[in-house]
Amino acid sequence: MGITGPKRRMEEVTAETLEEVMRVNITGVVLMCREAVKRTSTTHGGRGGMIVNLSSTATAAGSPNQWIDYSASKGAIDIITRGLSREVGAEGIRVNAVAPGYTLTDMAREGEIEARFDSFKHEVPLGRIGTV
Repeated sequence: MGITGPKRRMEEVTAETLEEVMRVNITGVVLMCREAVKRTSTTHGGRGGMIVNLSSTATAAGSPNQWIDYSASKGAIDIITRGLSREVGAEGIRVNAVAPGYTLTDMAREGEIEARFDSFKHEVPLGRIGTV
C-alpha cells in the first residue's frame, strides 16, 4: 500500500505533500521491516520468515504529470527490498516486493488513470485490467 497525494505536476509538489508521501511510503516500510527483522531473524532468536513489500509498476515510467514523487518512493522500496534481502537472507528471512500491474483501484479512479486503462490492455498478458 501507499499514498500518492493529489494528482499534480512536479512544480505543484509541496513540501508537506512530499514529506507525507515519503513518511508513509518509505519511512513506514523501513520501520515495519526493522520490527519484522527484530522478531523473525534467527540472529535474534526468531524462526525466520518473509517480508513482502508493495512496490509499483509506476517506477518504470515515473508517473509524469501526476505522481513523480510517489513513483520515486516506490523506487526506494525496490532498493530497500534488494538491500534488506541480502542483509538478512542468511538469518532465515526472505524479502520480496510485489509490483502490481494495471489495477483498477480507488487510487486509479481518483487519479483519472482509469480512463487510460483501455489503451494499456494490449500490454497485459490476460488482455484485461486487474480489479481489487
